[in-house]
Amino acid sequence: IQEADTHDEVFFKAIYNLKVKYSDKNPIIHIYSQGNLKDFQKYINSDVVLHLNDTLENTFTSMVLADVLVASASSLSYVAGILSEGTVYYIPFWHSPLPSWVSINELNK
Repeated sequence: IQEADTHDEVFFKAIYNLKVKYSDKNPIIHIYSQGNLKDFQKYINSDVVLHLNDTLENTFTSMVLADVLVASASSLSYVAGILSEGTVYYIPFWHSPLPSWVSINELNK
């Protein structure tokens, strides 16, 4: 994702591995971010839904209610993960993960 500290490759691997891990559930991946559609073209396919420049309320609520959340290295994702009752995959950064969270490095092995 443009201007993000986390390389696209981390997200591509996570998307692929989540699709494999949850293949029996036919997952739909929702990406919440800000920017121009042209910067996200490489993420677009039939089982990925982009939510670009959505309201903070919609983005945050959707993240909290997700069955599986890949929490990016941001305070918004971190707080959504704290409130989430789903599985949280954590991209390490300065906030410490909750004990139940799974490192994205474990998913992307």
